[in-house]
Amino acid sequence: QSVRELLSDAEHTSVRLVLNPQKMVISETQRAYTYLCLFDIPVEMLVVNRVLPSSATGDFLKRERKEQQENLHFIREAFGEVPQREVPRYPEEVLGKEKLLQLARDVFGEEDPTKIFARAHPVKFYAKGGRKYIRMELPFAERETLDVSSRGDTLYLKVGWYKRTLTLPFAYAGAPVARASFDRGVLLVEFAGEAPPKGTRGSQ
Repeated sequence: QSVRELLSDAEHTSVRLVLNPQKMVISETQRAYTYLCLFDIPVEMLVVNRVLPSSATGDFLKRERKEQQENLHFIREAFGEVPQREVPRYPEEVLGKEKLLQLARDVFGEEDPTKIFARAHPVKFYAKGGRKYIRMELPFAERETLDVSSRGDTLYLKVGWYKRTLTLPFAYAGAPVARASFDRGVLLVEFAGEAPPKGTRGSQ
């Protein structure tokens, strides 16, 4: 439990996802981002690796650069407010202290690379109009892969093959799931005011 709490503490822990600007890699990164959000592990940055410079010459590299630029545009739109940095493709493998320092300068410039660049909170609890809610960001998830149910003080969430058991705050414990909706990458779970004797399943 203490390890999970540490991983979900945005003040002390964050994840930086590294990807190449290729469709298959982008798809896998989207999936990883969704699952990290499911477990309330904050993603603070995307680092896009091996980006061809505008000086790339030759028909082969020009075609690859054109495809990369299209994919970079998709990444910027798909991941929205997550800070993004690009790493150029180097002519040689990045080995040794000097080359690693150059890579750090290319990514972070004069900024401190150890600082946290964004503090995301994918899971939020709040009350409104006498009802209690859990709002969970699940970007790139698909509605048909979601399942939500509750029993006692536990909320059960499933996204594809991944499952999460979420222990509810005392104010939520025992309250039935009135309904669950999913829209534009956000799962909203609404709890009724009265607690039933047994668990109940919400709609998807």
